[in-house]
Amino acid sequence: MGLETAHPVALERLNKRMTVADFTRAAGALVARGVGVRAFVLIEPPFVPEAEQDEWLLRSISTALSSGADVVSLVPTRGGNGAMEAMAVEGQFQEPRLETIERACDAAHRDRPSDGRIFVDLWDLDRFADCAHCFDARRTRLHRVNLTQTILPPVRCSHCGAGS
Repeated sequence: MGLETAHPVALERLNKRMTVADFTRAAGALVARGVGVRAFVLIEPPFVPEAEQDEWLLRSISTALSSGADVVSLVPTRGGNGAMEAMAVEGQFQEPRLETIERACDAAHRDRPSDGRIFVDLWDLDRFADCAHCFDARRTRLHRVNLTQTILPPVRCSHCGAGS
């Protein structure tokens, strides 16, 4: 289920037509029927102040897991449908950079309860990268984090300064 974010203003402005309480009720109903729940949470959703992005990401993950999800997929917010591009022009949205995705993944795993699994969506990951020299290694690291559910040392790059 797409929670997207637990930030109430952002959730409303994303036009989800769902509240956090609605998500919690739906997840609970599914779990009660023996259905596994995977929640989708956005990395860098619009309408969440930049200084609050990390806090709301962790709150969103906690909301999903405490509502009964056993898996949370972190999805970097992408443009491509026209709406995000319009918000970008107004200064309300920008796609996350690869370093933001890595930071979100690491923070999520530091805070993760032992019974929940957290994955980063790696589809089209190259669109968020600025450095071709370290991209493959950084993608491989995130893939390994997905597989092992542990934080791994960052990839260091002398070209872009990643990992320093």
